[in-house]
Amino acid sequence: FSPSANPMLWTYEYFEDIKNSMKDDGIITTYSIAFKTRLALHKLGFNIYLKKNEDVRDSTVATQKKLNIYEEVDMEHKISCNPNLLVSMDKDI
Repeated sequence: FSPSANPMLWTYEYFEDIKNSMKDDGIITTYSIAFKTRLALHKLGFNIYLKKNEDVRDSTVATQKKLNIYEEVDMEHKISCNPNLLVSMDKDI
């Protein structure tokens, strides 16, 4: 279960379906810290956070509401550093 092993579970449209089924205060968590994953969530209006973990790998938290308990990822900076990177789309699979 990863973007390379199961790409259909990491597309913009897949995350859009999840967003459409969530309440406004819903939270998505994923072990993926890949920029493409975060970019898709960001483009859908989510705030992106890094959850640092001590005994396991870091993870991503995405929500439409602001959270003060995690480090917010500066997506505008990341986008400016990677201007040619596009989100994964269903049509690309």
